[in-house]
Amino acid sequence: MTNEPTEALYPISFRQKDAGALGNQLKNRNSVVLIGMKRVGISNFLRFFLNHKEIAKTYIADGAAHLLIPVDLNDLVEREVFPFWILTLKEFRQR
Repeated sequence: MTNEPTEALYPISFRQKDAGALGNQLKNRNSVVLIGMKRVGISNFLRFFLNHKEIAKTYIADGAAHLLIPVDLNDLVEREVFPFWILTLKEFRQR
């Protein structure tokens, strides 16, 4: 039994256009801001993008072994840092 999110099992073609655009921006080391509305699936897409084993070679393809994504805590919608760490530790604990 694995603790992978369900989104990690989605086919690599899931939201192919969005994944390609995000992968290209990350490969070029550009800043990316994702804007969405509730119930449109941004969290599902991000869980897919960050957990699917084929993402790096399919959409980023820069040969790097790791994907490091810096997060500017000053840009968070929540002005408190506490919710960010709750989310981060919750995701880490589920693995």
